[in-house]
Amino acid sequence: MGLDTVLENIQKNAKQAADAALQEAKDHESRLMAEAKDRLAALRTAEQQHVEQELMAIKSQLSVRKELSERVSILLTKKQAMDAVYDAFEKQLTTGAARGRLFTKLVSTAKAAMSKPGAVYVDAADVAHAKKAFPQATVKTQTMRGGLVAESKDEKQLVDLRLETIIDVLRSRIDARVAEALFSEKKVMKKK
Repeated sequence: MGLDTVLENIQKNAKQAADAALQEAKDHESRLMAEAKDRLAALRTAEQQHVEQELMAIKSQLSVRKELSERVSILLTKKQAMDAVYDAFEKQLTTGAARGRLFTKLVSTAKAAMSKPGAVYVDAADVAHAKKAFPQATVKTQTMRGGLVAESKDEKQLVDLRLETIIDVLRSRIDARVAEALFSEKKVMKKK
């Protein structure tokens, strides 16, 4: 065997080793690429599931917000209607003959609560009526929608029969009933 043959065999063996190493590198690269694609697909699936869950949560929140917005709108409409009723009620009580009848009833109530008041506070429109009803009391004007406030001579007792006070008391009672009705409505809605 000659030197040329040995060189040829070395080159042939080196080429075969290089080809084998190259093939092994290509196979390794293919396995790594397949693993990377599998991981990427798994990550995309997990991310897609996460995004879908987030979208469902957002849709649910939007649905709840829409429902609440509709309920708020309905409640505001009802409140405006109730305010209009109170305003009409107050206007009816503070004008004409109704004002005089109301004042007469409030005078009776004040006298039943306090026999001889030292001072009576009324709106300027009711001063003449108050002076007739409480001749021994000092009648003073106070800005109010109607009614009166009677104060004892020693200033320890006060009877507040102002129209706004009476309406506020009535309104709080009615508002409590409305709140109860709304709360009951919520119970019914939760059952659906």
